[in-house]
Amino acid sequence: MAFVIKDRVQQTGTAVGTSRFDLSGTPTGFQSFSIIGNSNTTYYSATDVAGNWEVGLGVYSSGNTSIQRSNILSSSSGGSAVTFSGTVTVFCTYPSSKAVYLDSSNSAVIGSTADIFSGYPKLTVTNGSTFFYAYSSTAASAQLYFFKSRSNTAYGTVLSTDTLGNIAFTGAMSNASGVFLEGAIIQGSMDGTPVFDDANGFISSFPAKISFYNRTGGYDTFQDVQLAESMRLSNNSVLSIGGYGFYLGSANIGASRASITADSNGDLILSADPNNLYSNSDVVTRIDNVERIRTDSSGYTQFTSNLVMPYQGNITSKSTTATLTGAELVTGLLNTTGSSYTVTLPTAANIESALTWAGNNACIDWFVINTASGTITIGANSNTFVGATTIATATSAQFRIRRTGSSAFTVYRLR
Repeated sequence: MAFVIKDRVQQTGTAVGTSRFDLSGTPTGFQSFSIIGNSNTTYYSATDVAGNWEVGLGVYSSGNTSIQRSNILSSSSGGSAVTFSGTVTVFCTYPSSKAVYLDSSNSAVIGSTADIFSGYPKLTVTNGSTFFYAYSSTAASAQLYFFKSRSNTAYGTVLSTDTLGNIAFTGAMSNASGVFLEGAIIQGSMDGTPVFDDANGFISSFPAKISFYNRTGGYDTFQDVQLAESMRLSNNSVLSIGGYGFYLGSANIGASRASITADSNGDLILSADPNNLYSNSDVVTRIDNVERIRTDSSGYTQFTSNLVMPYQGNITSKSTTATLTGAELVTGLLNTTGSSYTVTLPTAANIESALTWAGNNACIDWFVINTASGTITIGANSNTFVGATTIATATSAQFRIRRTGSSAFTVYRLR
């Protein structure tokens, strides 16, 4: 249950072995332990008339009005549970080993042990090897440091900042397999409240994440690194991060000018004006700051080069009557040898599955080079065919295959 501390809580009672205190009377001016709440934990101190004493963590039980002695912090028996006799006085306390306080140098200290950074304002954690940080008392040169040890500088500085807030990692961050950033967190505000919102700053509302590899003991794992939802870039544009992508132009994703997103199929989508807020938005590819490709708002793509180089893999060859597969069709080129015969196109269903079609009206061009001694006839199969179906010997033909619906295609003879 909860950990609870209350003011002026004191009762008398008796000890049941070394397991619990059964409570009874409450002195005038004090509260009973019932204020702690059933099954809740608190710090207690206990003493008897013989001078025995004990400080620890106890769990209050309303069923038998008792404090269960769950963890002994210190005692007159060298830190072990005390065997009390007679009446025992039990009260809420603030153990020194759990205290947080300002020392004589006005440094906040958790626990109590000497350190090598005496005289500097700092927060010190004294639990074994856990880190602490310190910073300069001179405002003009204030810096933040993280150390691996508060008592041995041989471990070195793990992280530090300069007076401008730039972060430097000075410890080793690599192994035989590469460089890894381990345990890093980049974040704004945990509750989504903007941390910093001016013309040159960050706007943080915190839902997005980015992941880095963390290699430990030879195993690769992912650790989430929290990233601000949006940030203002040096050119005063704003990069926003949503559930499925990056948006440029505004901290409000709905007002972004461009985006890179992923859809439910895992497709990567580059969008100009994804919210249709502007007119005539184009997607432009520049290389060495020279425009090379432009796709305008009507869907037309223009290339600035006079030469477009397609890729041609292995071509399809036939020497006798055959029905093409989808894979043979999408090589884009058929060479026929032998004599006269019919080559039949794949079924519409096979053409549908052979490619990922952008939608209806998407097209591919298909070519036939007839080096056979006779005429080749193209069979339509389940497709609609427009134009002549025969190809004379020693000639070529070009066809355009247009998707008109799901598993529906029209084949046009172009030449």
